[in-house]
Amino acid sequence: MTAEPAALRVRHLAKAYGRLEAVQDLSFAVHPGEVVGLLGPNGAGKTSAIECIAGLRQPDGGEILIGGIDAASNRRLANRRLGIALQATGLQDQITPREAIHLFAALYVVTPEADDLLDRFGLAAKADARFATLSGGQRQRLALALAFINDPAVLILDEPTVGLDPAIRAELHEHIAAMRRDGRAILLATHDMQEAQALCDRLLVIHQGRLVAQGSPQELIGSSLSSAILQVQTSAPPAHPPLPPLTLLSAADCELRLEAAELTAGLGELARWLAAQDIRLIDIQIARPGLADIIVQLTGR
Repeated sequence: MTAEPAALRVRHLAKAYGRLEAVQDLSFAVHPGEVVGLLGPNGAGKTSAIECIAGLRQPDGGEILIGGIDAASNRRLANRRLGIALQATGLQDQITPREAIHLFAALYVVTPEADDLLDRFGLAAKADARFATLSGGQRQRLALALAFINDPAVLILDEPTVGLDPAIRAELHEHIAAMRRDGRAILLATHDMQEAQALCDRLLVIHQGRLVAQGSPQELIGSSLSSAILQVQTSAPPAHPPLPPLTLLSAADCELRLEAAELTAGLGELARWLAAQDIRLIDIQIARPGLADIIVQLTGR
C-alpha cells in the first residue's frame, strides 16, 4: 500500500480565522487502496482541513498534493482527481438524480455514464424523482454518485452516514469498501468509532488543529492495552482513595469506576485497599478501553 506514491499528501497545512488557529502544521498522506479516518471532537479542525483540501477554503500555509498535482498552483487540474461527498447534499428540490449527474458532469467537462452511476448506487428506480422526495439514504447515495462523476483517484467523505438507519449505513459501508478495493484513496471524517474501526486502515486523531496520534485502529487501542477499566460494586463506600496502579475515576455510593494502569497489579491493590477498610467486593467487571476512550484520553473530549 505505502510503496505507491501518495494519492493525497498534505504537508504543514495551516488555516486560521483571526486569532483562532483552526489547523496547525498538519501533515499526512493517503495512499491508493487505503481508507484513512479523520477523528477528533467538534472544533478540532477536521472540517477546516477538509475544506482546504477540497478547495472550499484558502489555506494560510502548507502544501496539498492531489494525485501529485499541487492544488495551490493548479486547483482545476487537481480537482479532476478529487471526488467529494459532504455530510449534507444541498441540491435544488426539483432537480432529479439524472439531471444532477448531467449538471455535475458539465462542471467537470466530462461525458457522464448516468445510467451506470444510477445503477451502481441503487438509484435507477429514482432516476427521475425530485430531490425533495428522496430519503436520507437515497440522498447520500446520490452524493456518492456525484462524487464519482470524474472517476476520482481520491475521495473525501465527510460524515457520509450520519443520521442514517443501520441498514442504509451498512449499505453505504459496502460502497466505501468497494471504492477501497478499486484502489481509490479515501479520507473519511467520522464521529462513529464503530465505523472508523470497521472501515479505516489508519486513523488520524486531530485536536486543536494538530495531529496528536495516528495509526491503525488496533495500534491506537493497543497503545492502552496495559490499562483496564474496573467497574466495582462494594459492600460499603470506601473512605479513602486507592493507591497506584489504581486511579479512582468515579464513585457513587458503593458503585466505583477505577482505572488500572496494569491489570494484575491493579487487582492486587484493589483487594488490599478493600480489605484494609473491611469492605467486601460484591461484583467486578473488567473492560479494556475502546477507541472512543482513546480519543478522550488524547483530546480530553
